[in-house]
Amino acid sequence: EVGMPEDQERRLLLKRFAGSVVISDEVIVRVSQQTGDVSPAFLKELVRRAVQGMLEANEAILGLRHFEDALVDMVQGGGKIGATLAGATGMRFC
Repeated sequence: EVGMPEDQERRLLLKRFAGSVVISDEVIVRVSQQTGDVSPAFLKELVRRAVQGMLEANEAILGLRHFEDALVDMVQGGGKIGATLAGATGMRFC
């Protein structure tokens, strides 16, 4: 069984999933630290939704607020069950 990515691995995944989108190292560190035990699939979807929010706001830099909004969007309807189904077992966001 493959475990959930550790902090450093989450940072690398966040950078990779962000692609060419501008995101500061500080935001990557904060998101990685605050997401805890989440799957790579969860991180990918989190980045996708954060980028979508950034674009909808007509902004050019991916910020912590975009990630916080994306996380709420991902788990709001399902609460803890929604988070678990999305691959998050140890989030510490907000």
